[in-house]
Amino acid sequence: MYPTCGASISSVVGFNGFLNAVSNFCRAIVERKPLRVYGDGSAIRAWCFVSDLVDAVMSILVTPEAAGQAFNIGNPREVETTLGLARRIAQLQHGAKIETQAIDRAEVRVRIPNIERARQILKFEPKVSLYQGLRETLAWFQKESKTMTQESEMPLTLSVPEAGKRYLGISRNAAYDAAARGEEQREQVAAPVSHE
Repeated sequence: MYPTCGASISSVVGFNGFLNAVSNFCRAIVERKPLRVYGDGSAIRAWCFVSDLVDAVMSILVTPEAAGQAFNIGNPREVETTLGLARRIAQLQHGAKIETQAIDRAEVRVRIPNIERARQILKFEPKVSLYQGLRETLAWFQKESKTMTQESEMPLTLSVPEAGKRYLGISRNAAYDAAARGEEQREQVAAPVSHE
């Protein structure tokens, strides 16, 4: 029998395969479309930058005490509503507009991870602020959009984030394999719109 452990990942900011409000808003900006907020925008999320996520996953892999444990990974200090998030990103791009769209489904109103176990066992502490993470993520989307035709969609994943590699000092393959298994599948999946 092999000891196992798991990570429950909270909302992630960064140039990665996660589909959420941040990636949708950044994609809208590079496509010169309005940032679409679903519902009244009052849903609250805690946002964790991808390099902090990679840090936590790598710590799980090298910490013997992590065996048999389940960890919440996220950044409970960087909390924002969906509408507030859209406003923050819109402030980074002159002329960006926000629009709302009604939804006919229930959604989780508040999602903030309790990371005490990760702090105690992994010595995990998120380091990247939401502001810094949004700036780096939008800059990445803008840079990548220049290499693509206007007819093509933004792919889910193009490369492991440079910030993650700089922070951890590990290779692209090691960082990506540790943070998200199944890179080939991610790159082949079309990018659906997420309402989160």
